[in-house]
Amino acid sequence: MFFQPRECNTNQSAAECQNLNQLLEPDSREYRQKVRQFISRNYNSLFAPHKELPPPLERRMALHGYQALGNSEYFSFKNYDVNPQNMVAANEILGFTNGLTNAGLIPHYNAFGGALYKLGTSFHQNQFSNLKNSELFGWHPYYPAGFDPECNEFEVAAVYDNRTQRFLLNSPVNSRHAWFTNSYANSNWAIVYARLVVDGVERGLHGFLVKLRDENSQLYPEITFTPYNQNAQANDFSIGSFEFNNLSVPREYLLNRYSNIDNQGRFISALPNVSDRYSAIHEQILLGRLSVSSASISAAKTAICMAVTAPWVQPSSQEFQKELERIGFVQNRYKIVPLIARTIALNLGLNHAKECWSNEGSQSKNTAVLSGVMKSLITWHAQETALVCKENCGAYGNHNWYRWSSVLETGHAGVTAEGNNVALQQHVTKALLDGFENNTFKLPQYLNGTQPTNNNVKNTSIETLYDVMVFRFVSRVNKLGAIINQDQSQFHNVGELWLHGDAGLVQRCSRAYGEYICANELRRAMQNQSGELRKVIHCVFRTFVLDCIQNDMSYLLINGVYSNDNGSQCYDALNCAVNDLAQYTHTIIDSFDIPREIIANPPSFNWNLLGRHNAKLCLQEQNLAKY
Repeated sequence: MFFQPRECNTNQSAAECQNLNQLLEPDSREYRQKVRQFISRNYNSLFAPHKELPPPLERRMALHGYQALGNSEYFSFKNYDVNPQNMVAANEILGFTNGLTNAGLIPHYNAFGGALYKLGTSFHQNQFSNLKNSELFGWHPYYPAGFDPECNEFEVAAVYDNRTQRFLLNSPVNSRHAWFTNSYANSNWAIVYARLVVDGVERGLHGFLVKLRDENSQLYPEITFTPYNQNAQANDFSIGSFEFNNLSVPREYLLNRYSNIDNQGRFISALPNVSDRYSAIHEQILLGRLSVSSASISAAKTAICMAVTAPWVQPSSQEFQKELERIGFVQNRYKIVPLIARTIALNLGLNHAKECWSNEGSQSKNTAVLSGVMKSLITWHAQETALVCKENCGAYGNHNWYRWSSVLETGHAGVTAEGNNVALQQHVTKALLDGFENNTFKLPQYLNGTQPTNNNVKNTSIETLYDVMVFRFVSRVNKLGAIINQDQSQFHNVGELWLHGDAGLVQRCSRAYGEYICANELRRAMQNQSGELRKVIHCVFRTFVLDCIQNDMSYLLINGVYSNDNGSQCYDALNCAVNDLAQYTHTIIDSFDIPREIIANPPSFNWNLLGRHNAKLCLQEQNLAKY
């Protein structure tokens, strides 16, 4: 082997780790283990980090990875007919390895494959029945910069011509689609979303299966690609834009599970409203958000594992390694342990969002809100975790065997993928306010019956801490509602009010809602667990909630929930909670069940060996055509 796995360092009960792992990964458990085994078997050839590879070679290696995953039994578009949760679980496990692998898989399998099976019919699926997954490279184009598919200004249009029974697809210059991965080099098909126009009547947003290349693998002349070759570190995928100029698309290539055009050119739809047709398409966006969140939470787990076990990869005696680990963790535990608690809390919040998606469907308002807020919080958390944990590794963190660049790239890509986080927070807050107005959503209730005040927060019980989390959300909702009722007459719409008014309150309201959901899931987990695992979740709850309160202390002081004295006591309680949770650190890390190859020892820092390995790859690929 190119390297040997690091031996696990834990004295905790294996059963305890297994129970916590089952809490964090409740779905598709057998499938997850198969994916982990696939990673272990193919780590050297597909997932091991390499240094100083030229961008064309990085892209070709990423392509080989997609092909290998497609040839395996674990990745197939047909999963969307059998168990869609398997694909989200696959993204979560692959998030341990390389975030950029997911950056290619999510558009290919989730966005393209999911839309093909969810929006199309057997006709569209049969177009690819004779191809292996590795031979079919689909591409899901993202929405044009500056436009949202819910807006009337969406300009990409497909105009139906009944005489030829074909669509003419056009994207104006200002509405070029942004895209990434190796689509321009490898994809033969795309699913493009455009406004459908039949007999001059707008029929809403629809999906179209579009063939990109002819029999000679050349792009059709009606398609223009503009690649952006200079990327910020992420050289194993390409970024760019594309446009269509009167591209002819057959009538049968309309994804017609819900809407269709018959031979006489009549538009028929099972969904009477334009908004309902958008909601059907929106299902794939929500699936993408859950997939991005799953990959990002795994990236955060990888960062924490590397930070806590960092001294194990330093060339020294075993006894000295243990001492380095102890000292390094003790010095930084007040930074790292709250991140561990937050990772578990966000993981449970994500599980709740996936459960709602599975049970209620994507058209549920609850699913849309949860997927949006969890995606924002988790991707921001992945970025912060990478930065803080890298500090714990010292200068050794600059080595390529530490995956900080990959973790950061996962967070950076996730922040803007499937919706910019700031914009998503606005959508979440607006959906919550609309839901409270029409009774779709209910405001959470205080466990102690009344709003927490300076007199009763001295008791840091679970109930009191939970009520503070409820107050952080409910008070902001009420304040925001009052501002809208008072000031809306000065603006044309709520969006303009938020843009020129207190936009920070909008963002903090959404964040407080997401953190309340996580706290509620932790409280539910405590009620359903017993023994040592209940103690672990109790420590996680206290650390997570007290950290949220400490970060929001100025707001709570202003609103009279805490006084200066109580705020100081809260800080002391947080330190105690961190110390209590720190003793379970290795139990938690082992429960992540990260494939051991990912946190393995490099070959004694034998960079000559690593260089020869990379040189061999370069020689094998030296004649590659430049992407």
